Amino acid sequence: MVVRAGSISDTALRLQLTSRPDVRLVDAADAPALAVTLLGWHLESAATTQLVGIIQVQLTAVDRTVREEVVKESEPVSGELPGNLATAAGRLLRRLASEGIARMAPGSAQ
Repeated sequence: MVVRAGSISDTALRLQLTSRPDVRLVDAADAPALAVTLLGWHLESAATTQLVGIIQVQLTAVDRTVREEVVKESEPVSGELPGNLATAAGRLLRRLASEGIARMAPGSAQ
């Protein structure tokens, strides 16, 4: 998968992209563009407290066709806030980025 480097401004997404051997960031106008929008970020309390993140991932191909996916993930946090909230947020951002990339990779279910 080749993605235009200039289209990636999110740090968590950039780290996930550069760590994958099947993805290459390029500085070319004729490469697909990847965009990520944070749709939701909140705490949910049920049996345990969870930090929930929801993103929309959009891949614009060279021919201008657009594919979109919505990804929702959660991460447990300690009951006493702030506790491990910052650590959980970092893990959650990495998981959201990784899942978003996986869904946009060639051969993934559309």
